[in-house]
Amino acid sequence: MIFLHVTACDEVSTPYDAMTNIASEAALVCRYLLLNENFLAVDASKSVPPSLADFQKFKYNLEINKHNGARILAKDFTECFERFLSEHRLVEVGRREGVVLRQVHCVVEQWPFRVKRGDSLRDFELAKATGRSSKRYGEWEV
Repeated sequence: MIFLHVTACDEVSTPYDAMTNIASEAALVCRYLLLNENFLAVDASKSVPPSLADFQKFKYNLEINKHNGARILAKDFTECFERFLSEHRLVEVGRREGVVLRQVHCVVEQWPFRVKRGDSLRDFELAKATGRSSKRYGEWEV
């Protein structure tokens, strides 16, 4: 059985989750979405990711909001999903019903909607346009 967990990560996310891995996410997004070279005196050709202080200082700036909005496309939601499974005791319930959540998927990738290193600009633009992010597939084996 294959399930698409659409809101699982949103249900258990905390403000702390939103701020973890900000540097690596920003660095990945900078490969696709360059900051204006006049903004923060950042040279766009170098794709320097903004720091956390930059995000907080300029939280109403359009450039930062575009960048921050795209950061969710690169976010690793694995920890949130594990928390969701634990809080809702899905593994226990599944075991009782005779199914097991596969750790290694055979049919569909676990996080097919996440932007990954090596994705093309077209993949990034498609992800941005469709709003894909924290949706995760779960393969349950009988």
